[in-house]
Amino acid sequence: MRFIVSKTRVLTLFLLLGLCPEAFPQAVRVSAGLDFGLVCLSDGTVWSWGDNDFGQLGNGTRIYSKQPVQVQGISNIVAISAGEKYALAIGSNGVVWAWGDNRYGQLGIGKFGGQELFPTEVPGLTNVTALAAGSKNSLALCADGAVWAWGNNDDGQLGDGPQAKERQMKIDEREGIPVYRVGHVDCAAPVRVQSVSNTVRVAVGAQQGSCLALDKDGNVWSWGSLANGALGLEDRGMCVTTPRRLLCPTNVVEIATDTASVFVQRGGAVYACGYSGYYKYWLQSKSRLRESDPVLLDGITGAKQVALGCSHVLVLREDGAVLTWGDCGSRQLRSSGETNQPALVLGMPKIVSIAAGGDRSLVLDEKGDVWEWKNEWEWKSNKNVKPVRVVFRKSGIRDVSRKATNAGDKLD
Repeated sequence: MRFIVSKTRVLTLFLLLGLCPEAFPQAVRVSAGLDFGLVCLSDGTVWSWGDNDFGQLGNGTRIYSKQPVQVQGISNIVAISAGEKYALAIGSNGVVWAWGDNRYGQLGIGKFGGQELFPTEVPGLTNVTALAAGSKNSLALCADGAVWAWGNNDDGQLGDGPQAKERQMKIDEREGIPVYRVGHVDCAAPVRVQSVSNTVRVAVGAQQGSCLALDKDGNVWSWGSLANGALGLEDRGMCVTTPRRLLCPTNVVEIATDTASVFVQRGGAVYACGYSGYYKYWLQSKSRLRESDPVLLDGITGAKQVALGCSHVLVLREDGAVLTWGDCGSRQLRSSGETNQPALVLGMPKIVSIAAGGDRSLVLDEKGDVWEWKNEWEWKSNKNVKPVRVVFRKSGIRDVSRKATNAGDKLD
């Protein structure tokens, strides 16, 4: 006798017997560092994968992990930001957590140097609603619209203008006499960014010291390094230490910055300024006289979100489609055509959020699944690599004791 059993009945039987693996919570936030990925799930846990040489995975080791592992010691997380080799997170209570590389005080924990293999609370910050982690400095946005900064200040990234001169940092000690640096002094604790208020978005560059803030009226403010024109300002010199408002564009709703800056206007138009060596598309504008001149990117409409990697751009449209262009050598391009022209990422479900960092692209679809694609050279192939769905498994959960685990120990 033959028995015909439907797939539905088999699945039901497995569920009743407890044989099916427990479903993971959906992803709700994605962020990409230089060489690692970061995801926040709906249950408030944070997961990471990739390089871990500075403890940026937050699992108590410096061991590379191809599969996502759970960041230890934090829960009820509502927002995340991956920097070059470190990460930041916000708890539901508005408290900020930081881990990874701290050579420039970019963790904001009151000291310079070393790495934090576990998340450490950033003192002095409350009611934080958004974060931006860069390479050497970080930004935090509070519920009252104030912006705070910490870390490296070589290019005025802390945005506190003349107040920076009041700080001194001990850099050496010769014959028992301390030597201090003055001027654009780094700060390992949060300082208030001047001249900006009613802020709703913040962004920081991963390759250079460019910083942006977006206020509730759609105005963009910029400060930091003037190199490459990413600030969108005509100022001459090396840097801007106090935020300045851009005259164009206006009515902005989303921002991103690196060696270039990209702005999404209300209505979905996209503007850009800055270095175009990798982002060649907007060089074609005849109205562009200087790198710092923001220009309209013709042909892109319905934009909702933008993200910049080291050499590529992602644009999320209102219809859930993703456009990309950038460095041909990295081939983050997922469609046919030249990489200096926006092209559609093919074969993807409806996307609700995007992130870019280094040569990595992360996207979050409407079902809560995360997709990733990276530089083709990792596969040593001339073919474009396809987006791969990131899988979260219970094996990525570790019970790690801060006291028992030594840096560099492998977790079994």
